[in-house]
Amino acid sequence: MDDRHEGTLRLDSLRREIDELDLEILELLQRRMALVEQIASLKRRAGVEVQDVAREEAIFRRLAREARTPLSSQAVERIFGEILKVSRELQSRWSD
Repeated sequence: MDDRHEGTLRLDSLRREIDELDLEILELLQRRMALVEQIASLKRRAGVEVQDVAREEAIFRRLAREARTPLSSQAVERIFGEILKVSRELQSRWSD
């Protein structure tokens, strides 16, 4: 087997692993959003605002401390910034 063929096989294998991880990430996001739905309900009943800036800042600080190469703390903040944005959007929709 030549190097090119071996490289292609390895690339396919790594891509299959990524596909599996993507499904795991999606499942975790769905679980997270189910919790967000419960939080939205509690916030609505308590009359609490959807966005909790202090909580979001604490999340960013905690996750930045956990960031490891090759994922920088800035990358983690961008990724989780989007997750929190979607969480707020869903909470707003569920709070109406």
